[in-house]
Amino acid sequence: TKSQVNVEQLVTVLEVNIKAQLKNKTTEVLVEWNPLYQDKSMPEYRKLLNETCKLFLSFVNEKVPQSTYGGECTNANFNEAPQDGSYSRVNAELRLIYKYSDNPQIQTDRLQDDLNDREEFITSESSFVAYNPKFTVKIEKLFIPISELQTTPPPTTAKNDASKKDDDDNGGEDSKAPIDTSAMT
Repeated sequence: TKSQVNVEQLVTVLEVNIKAQLKNKTTEVLVEWNPLYQDKSMPEYRKLLNETCKLFLSFVNEKVPQSTYGGECTNANFNEAPQDGSYSRVNAELRLIYKYSDNPQIQTDRLQDDLNDREEFITSESSFVAYNPKFTVKIEKLFIPISELQTTPPPTTAKNDASKKDDDDNGGEDSKAPIDTSAMT
């Protein structure tokens, strides 16, 4: 019989929250605001999300211990920054989540300082430059449910135990009764 057993596993969750403006890598101009960046169903939003996640995951992955479950880009929001000059800019806010099944020694203050130690950065994976990024880092220990498939053998009874003789076992060809081999020699 197969059954599903629910168990909990202790995991360390590293959360990196990010706020930044975005520059076009080629032109070095801040990305202009577009109201479609707030509509998660629009291709403009999805394209901006993809590029932003690639940019920050690539950068942060170099700074954190390798995660058991990889980095995950979540809660991305894009807002209009106050107009500075002739156009409004994009403010990006997102969260990167790293989960560890072991217990890594992560010094959050040192990591946060290391991440915040630059006015802008660039990665080859994205067409954007992060401008004036602000990182906050926190760690939590959580129990997360995991399901395991278990195979349980059926209980042993006289009917399915080959070493036992059933009440109606008459010793025939299909008998489950033990054979006395001493009489065969």
